[in-house]
Formats: sequence, structure tokens, C-alpha cells
Amino acid sequence: MCKKSLIIILLFPLFFAINLGKVAEAKRIVSLAPSITEILFLLNLDEQIVGVTTNCDYPQKAEKLEKVGLFESPNLEKIISLKPDLVLAPDSGQNSAISRLRDLNIQTVILPSQNMKDVFESIETVGALTDKEKIAKISLYKMQERINKIKKRVADQPCPRALVIIWATPNTIMTAGRKSFINELINLAGGKNITASIDYCYPMISPEFVLDKNPDVIIFGNSSNSKEIVKDLLTQPGIRNTRAVRSGRIYRNLNPDLFLRPGPRLIAGLEEIARILHPNIFITKEEGPDEKT
Repeated sequence: MCKKSLIIILLFPLFFAINLGKVAEAKRIVSLAPSITEILFLLNLDEQIVGVTTNCDYPQKAEKLEKVGLFESPNLEKIISLKPDLVLAPDSGQNSAISRLRDLNIQTVILPSQNMKDVFESIETVGALTDKEKIAKISLYKMQERINKIKKRVADQPCPRALVIIWATPNTIMTAGRKSFINELINLAGGKNITASIDYCYPMISPEFVLDKNPDVIIFGNSSNSKEIVKDLLTQPGIRNTRAVRSGRIYRNLNPDLFLRPGPRLIAGLEEIARILHPNIFITKEEGPDEKT
């Protein structure tokens, strides 16, 4: 199981709070999530970053920054030693660390990450906190333009039924339910998520459930699912008899961080999913679907 791809989505939100006051001279920022680090780089704040988690690996420059522990267990002593004037944290999995930092009067802001609206608001929030409102506004406008372009191109197309497999064994599948941003990506890309009726973010389902819903497309969202695991899963009766398997529409070569990490690159993930769901309207190499398994 690939922690860097799944760590953000496996934990449910514990609480949510944002203080939108602008931080005076925010020159020492600590990021406690890969998606937040990507937002900081998007807004040209890389020179102000003094610490990130070991899971923060994009862009490449982030790998060289000072590390403050794992996403799920940030090192408080290390964070404090960096003397940050702003700590940016995700809305799940870090309530104890956040409480301690606030007790020490270190300004700590929680950024939501459960859906596309949250991602947009987080970018806007970071821009407001760091005097980067203009860059944030331009970035959000460009992101929305890309979304609108996809929506327009798929508007009159049939809606293929899709299954995103986040993690799997031959008998158990973790997928994306109605409350996940992955479900939203599938909808925006002109598809129908076969698990949209499940009122959870990331439910576990069986191969028999998959056969009942009979997806047209199956997308593997975790590169740590080896070819052997994929092969074993696809030979299960509930999977091998689906339209997706019979037609060869199985995809496992996408970069999972594009659609499992709730940051700015979700738009690229949306575009990848749209290309897979609608190869007939994305003809060129640049627009075509990724290589099939």
C-alpha cells in the first residue's frame, strides 16, 4: 500500500476551523500535508517554507526542504524548533498536534480538503493569509477554465460507469463513495461512479458488488497495486465478467497523486479521467487516455 498516495484520504475529518486574518510578515511557514505544500508552491511561497512532512514530494524542490515528520505523526519539537510564524494543517488526523501548537501561540490554520470547493477555498485562504491574493485569484481562474473546458467537451457524451480502485486484495476493494472528491472528479469528467450511492468517503466493496454494478471502465488509483495483485483481482468472477474487463478498459498507469491528493493538481487528474472515460473526443497523444494494462 502506497502511503504517500493514500495517507490523506484514509483518515476522516475530525474538525474544521479557519482563521482568515492576514499573517504579518509570514516568512516562516510549515506545511503539514503534501496538498498544502503544493498550494504554497503554486502561490510562489517556496522561499517562505521552512518545514514540510516527509510525504511532501512535489514539486521536486519540496524533497529538499526540512522535514517535520510523517503526515500522520508530525514532530512537534521539530516544528517548534523551526520557529514558524504560520503552520498550515489539513482537516484530518492532526488535532492533537494542532491543539498543542495553538497552546504555544503558534498561528495554525486548518485547510479543508474533502471536495473541490474545499480545494479552491484553501488556495484562496492561503493567498489571503500570505498577501498572495492576486496569484491565488489568477490560479483559481485558470483552474476553473480547465474544469469548464472538460465539462463542455463531455456535456453531450454518454456517461460511462466507472470504478476507481484505490487499494485492493483479490477479495476486497477500497473505492470512492459519494462524499469523496474522487466521486466529484468522475462526475465532472462525464462519468458515473458506480459507488456514488454509498454515503461514505472511501467504502470497502466486494467483487460481487462490482459485478452487480458492472462498470464500463476500471481505474486503479494506487501504483503500489502490483501487476500480480491486479491480475488476481481481475480473475475474480465478480470482476472478470464486467464490461470493463471484457472490453479491455482497465487503466493502472496514472499518477495516483493527480487524483488522490486534494491539491491544485486535481485538475490534471480530472483531465486524465476525462481522457480515459471519453477517448473518442480526446484524439491526439496529448489528449488520449493513458496506456492500458
